[in-house]
Amino acid sequence: MALREVQWITDTLEVAVTVPPRAISAAEQERRRRQVETVRASTELEGGRSDDEARAEQDRWVRGEIDVDELVRRARAQCGLT
Repeated sequence: MALREVQWITDTLEVAVTVPPRAISAAEQERRRRQVETVRASTELEGGRSDDEARAEQDRWVRGEIDVDELVRRARAQCGLT
């Protein structure tokens, strides 16, 4: 995962309403999916691509398996920013 992508996730998603894991509606999942697509597209426009591990974590967040704080924590840890 690119450092810029981690920062974008941090800046964008920390302001999102955090919903308890596994308690999200289909509409919330769709909103999250669109956010992740935007993050990925932004990274790709700059010539990067998040790795499979980062994408798996993003997908877990979309499904409601982890909350935004955990997503950011894992993204920062993956980049050595703990």
